[in-house]
Amino acid sequence: YSPREQVIAVADHGRVVKALREELRRRGVDAYNNIHRDLFVPTRDGKDLRALFEVKTLSDTGSLYTAIGQLYFHGLDSTLRVAVLPDDLREVDRKRLEELDIRVVTFSKTSTGVSFKGLAPIVAELGKI
Repeated sequence: YSPREQVIAVADHGRVVKALREELRRRGVDAYNNIHRDLFVPTRDGKDLRALFEVKTLSDTGSLYTAIGQLYFHGLDSTLRVAVLPDDLREVDRKRLEELDIRVVTFSKTSTGVSFKGLAPIVAELGKI
């Protein structure tokens, strides 16, 4: 990727993370971030992770490898792992992520912000944890 594409990807990352946090809150899920995690949902007692979200603004192989590594390195055994990826994600890559027990939410940029697809089942699952 060119330096310009890398700058755009970094700028988009913050926009997508912020939009995802707002959408989760709109659906009744409080999510937070820190230096190691794009977004996470703590357990009710705050001692564990219920869910971990890793946002990537590109769906190339390197970005997928990085997402997988971050989700497993920073998650716990019981953590619901969610990769948040652009809507151009290839179906073969989606299936592989699911085989690795990683849920997938896709996003697209719209004129009014960011739109997410596949978030409802994640929110429903969080309600059961």
